[in-house]
Amino acid sequence: MGKEAKKNGVVSEKTKEFVALGIAISTKCESCIGLHIESLIRLETTRDELIEVLAMCSYMGGGPSITFSTKALEAFDQLSG
Repeated sequence: MGKEAKKNGVVSEKTKEFVALGIAISTKCESCIGLHIESLIRLETTRDELIEVLAMCSYMGGGPSITFSTKALEAFDQLSG
């Protein structure tokens, strides 16, 4: 099910990974955040793209999402460097 859901279709795989990251942030799942960040790096996501998505996650989720968005950005910086 995962492979089928993630493949490019009308919506790109990168967009689907951003959605999954937003859900991981909202559910506070650190391991999920890490997995989706790894996928986004593989998909050549830029730091600026990620920051825009994390800003929306933070806006919609408030304080807890700000905390977990920070964790996502830290993971991106560590894994993409």
